[in-house]
Amino acid sequence: MANFLSRLKELNDRLLKSRGKTWKSKLNFPFAKYSLRLPSRKKPKHTLSNRSLRSLRGVDPALVRVVKKAITFTLQDFVVIEGLRTLDRQKELLAAGFSTTLRSKHLTGRAVDIIPYPIPGDWAQYRSEQWTKISIAMKQAAASEGVEIEWGGDWVSFVDKPHFQLRD
Repeated sequence: MANFLSRLKELNDRLLKSRGKTWKSKLNFPFAKYSLRLPSRKKPKHTLSNRSLRSLRGVDPALVRVVKKAITFTLQDFVVIEGLRTLDRQKELLAAGFSTTLRSKHLTGRAVDIIPYPIPGDWAQYRSEQWTKISIAMKQAAASEGVEIEWGGDWVSFVDKPHFQLRD
């Protein structure tokens, strides 16, 4: 039994040392002399890519704040694929069936399109829970920033899961 405990202590020490942590407990057992040091601030799991930052140029600052906050705690990494768009681009999307209006909030920088990352070869490969995780993060970030947003995934007539826009 003593051999087992010394081996367990050795493995525990090696593991904690590799993580830069120690462990301590008020309980009375062989490893009580170690203490667990947790970092004061967790690093964000995800960060915005350069592509996402470029796509946010010209977007309303309130919506940019929401996106930047959402990426720090989302459970699903994402990419901002489009923010401010030209009328010509909007006409292309309307003709291709990806939009239903020429009065999109993208034209004024009050909307963004966000997709899960990594990007699969086919849109059909995206799973519903990926979109849900992103929408939850965006809605929580918006609430914490005091910004009202709408998610295209909540729409009934034309479901647009990548779309987030500022509410009027």
